[in-house]
Amino acid sequence: MLLKIRREGTSWNGHMELRFHSKDITDESFDLQDMVLGDTQITFTDPNSVRDLKIHFRGVIPRTGELMGNADAKLERPGHPIRLLGTWQLRKIID
Repeated sequence: MLLKIRREGTSWNGHMELRFHSKDITDESFDLQDMVLGDTQITFTDPNSVRDLKIHFRGVIPRTGELMGNADAKLERPGHPIRLLGTWQLRKIID
């Protein structure tokens, strides 16, 4: 997972790349349409991930240069709903 965040004027924009390292799953690269960046928190969505799942990401900024968070997705199936939960951690890299 690579998350790029940049300031443009008075707003923040983000771009996300997901690499699955699998021949069966296509990598993803997309602009974050709903990213909200606060002083200590970030939220954004992958609207169309694997098997058309909508994944919600929420992260906190515990210290400068680091993000930690969770990912949550639901798949509604009659009689068999599925909820997927995961955690993630990112560190700032300098190009």
